[in-house]
Amino acid sequence: MEIPSEGVLRVTLTHATTRTICSIGTPKMLVMFILEGKEVRSTTQSGWNPYWGEVLEIASRRQGTLYFRLMSKSLFNFKLLGEGEFSLSKLPSSLNKDSSFSVYKSSKKTGEIHMILNFLSNTKTPSPQTTLKKPHKRMLSYDLTLGNLEFQKELTTEKNTKLYEGRVADTKVLVRVKECLRVEEFNKVQREALTLSRVSYPSICKVLGSLLDTSDSKLKHILVQEKLEGKNLLEVINFRAKRNNFWTEDKLWKYFESLVRSFAHLERNQIAHSDIKPSHFVCSSGIKLFDFGAYVMVCSEEATFGLTGTLTYFSPLEFQAYTSYLKGENPERLVTHNPFKSDTYSLGLTFYQMSSLKLPLGLNECTDKLRTKLQSAIKKLNYSSKLKELLLNMLEVDQTKRPSFTDLESYFGV
Repeated sequence: MEIPSEGVLRVTLTHATTRTICSIGTPKMLVMFILEGKEVRSTTQSGWNPYWGEVLEIASRRQGTLYFRLMSKSLFNFKLLGEGEFSLSKLPSSLNKDSSFSVYKSSKKTGEIHMILNFLSNTKTPSPQTTLKKPHKRMLSYDLTLGNLEFQKELTTEKNTKLYEGRVADTKVLVRVKECLRVEEFNKVQREALTLSRVSYPSICKVLGSLLDTSDSKLKHILVQEKLEGKNLLEVINFRAKRNNFWTEDKLWKYFESLVRSFAHLERNQIAHSDIKPSHFVCSSGIKLFDFGAYVMVCSEEATFGLTGTLTYFSPLEFQAYTSYLKGENPERLVTHNPFKSDTYSLGLTFYQMSSLKLPLGLNECTDKLRTKLQSAIKKLNYSSKLKELLLNMLEVDQTKRPSFTDLESYFGV
């Protein structure tokens, strides 16, 4: 019997036992097989362990059967865990039932997958927030291991995190090593790394993979990113400032558009950067964001977070929380804010620094005179009223009136 030509087959896995997977409890993985005429594709998968996770995908389709593969997808390797099939007889317009199938490899049974099947016909194809990013094409032939990851030069050290230049085989990489105090902290960091790995955008540095290191009895999360050539934006600003060499307005608009659209892309994927500043961008032929050291996953517009970032580029609410911490009134360094709106402010200060070639000192202190101080500083810039308007909107003191990155995209057209 033919599989219906249109619809969505949603598969929620509840329990799996294979050579590499053992999961019991609440549903952990969601797969959507999209049926569009003769085409079948799958979207939105996520692993259930703190590593890169297993993915169920379509291998082929013949008559009333979907043939699938269960793959282990790391950055540098695609490993076949097993193969099987869905035998779908005539499906009703909706289906919701428990089901299971065996996983085979080389005609030998290797495990069982238990799941809930839900089929909806004539359903619009869902638009996932993120798509699985293909591994970096230059690195497909390598497995990312502690053995082949070479640490070459330490760049920075902040609290429990160190940043290195490194190499995997012939590929230069950036390596961020974070010491985690608890397994729960490691799992949280790894879930966030998984999300970053699925975000692909031209002006955002690619996250290439991650590792667990317990070699010295400490729990360390290792995040590997592509290494970008060029000077960081702060170095470029300082170089231009010494020569009083301002960017042309056209060049600034190109940079501003590239960065606003990059952060709008992150915002749509519920990722707030939380430490925007010039040294976290690289300039070469264009400009790219390369540092995700303090990012957070955001599930609501406003919540309480631990204070992260850099004092000079704090939003007013973050600056206020830091001031309370110094007074002993906020010992846990907490701030209640909309992290996307705070990111907007931080990027606004970065744009001001690019326009003035000066540090934005004192432009985030939460005082009655802040709005007047901002207006005065922006008025002195030798650029158009439209550019000044953009900066004033991004540096709106009241976060409820401050635009998000998706709002700011309107400045640059569709």
